[in-house]
Amino acid sequence: MLRYLLAAAIIGIRSVATDLPASIDCRARYLDDSGTSIPIPGYNEPPPPIGKNVDGGDVSTNFSNAYYQKQIFFLVMGTFLYEQPASKAKPVAGLLWCSDLTFTNFQDGKQDMGYVGKCVHGVVSNEEASAFINGQTLPAAEPTSFLNKFLDGGGAAQMISSVFSYSSNAFDTLMHTNTGTYRVRFLDDGQSSSPGMPMVHGQNDNHTPEELSSFAGVSRFNFITPDDAAAILHIDDPSDLNSEAFDGVYEQVWNANHNDNVNMGSTKSSKGKGRKEERTRFD
Repeated sequence: MLRYLLAAAIIGIRSVATDLPASIDCRARYLDDSGTSIPIPGYNEPPPPIGKNVDGGDVSTNFSNAYYQKQIFFLVMGTFLYEQPASKAKPVAGLLWCSDLTFTNFQDGKQDMGYVGKCVHGVVSNEEASAFINGQTLPAAEPTSFLNKFLDGGGAAQMISSVFSYSSNAFDTLMHTNTGTYRVRFLDDGQSSSPGMPMVHGQNDNHTPEELSSFAGVSRFNFITPDDAAAILHIDDPSDLNSEAFDGVYEQVWNANHNDNVNMGSTKSSKGKGRKEERTRFD
């Protein structure tokens, strides 16, 4: 009964929106890069039934892939704005590899569908991320070891938790770094990408001097395959990105992060020098 009341309330809210003047009804359409008006999928339509998204797909698609593949890969692109009075918003990108996943006992119907796990942040430039999303040739990369894909430039160890929320008809997902104050939340409704809301609250000495502050951000989490991740990271063999190899990578990134915290005075200045601006550590 509650589900039908919720659906009726949402439909009622949407019907009110249709009475607004077109000039302020910004939810109806958005503009693409050429300025062409494009309808938003599902606008002014009844909400999809529980378990389906606006495209008619299954909201558990990404959850199922994670369950059977024992790992998840995200290519993240977004915009961060730091708190300093003179700061300007800047684009950011990163690649996240999550594994060591533990799932709830959802099969018996007594627990909600969900999981917890660990992640490492791989260093990716805005140029590399944009090229992949737009189907372009990835720029050439400097030779480096497999592990340095997650250590070079200040990779970060993170945690992830996700649980299916009936009220939002999606998997409510939260990620955070282990040693910093970075947080990001997004709703996974089974589509190939989801919008996220990252933030850092309070000062974070792991960043360069101009970034010793909190920030707010908007981002998009693109679910990608191991082959995609290998291409973006310029790793020759995608099979290197497997759940067994993840444990060793995570341990070394975790150790590096915690050593940074112990030796903060000696690492802060050295890590700030020479780092490319578009390669931002998510912590």
